Amino acid sequence: SKPADYHVIIIAAGCSRRLAEMTRDTPKSFLPIKDKKIIEYTLDALSERGFRHVTFVVGYMQDKYIDTIGTIYKNLEIDYVRLFRGSD
Repeated sequence: SKPADYHVIIIAAGCSRRLAEMTRDTPKSFLPIKDKKIIEYTLDALSERGFRHVTFVVGYMQDKYIDTIGTIYKNLEIDYVRLFRGSD
């Protein structure tokens, strides 16, 4: 089977208490490393390896994920499972 046959699930629902000072207004995976957000490195790697569908399980700051990443990232189709409604 090919990567395109698989469905990737990324759990991004926690509030990251250990990094509270750095993540007060932004999800941990949105923190920058060099010129990109951490999550962009992950999504780029999935895209480059031929994956096509990603589902984010979101909770805390879920609207930031949905508003920032959207439903298409390069050649990846993105959808979301919300653990609860609202940003916080």
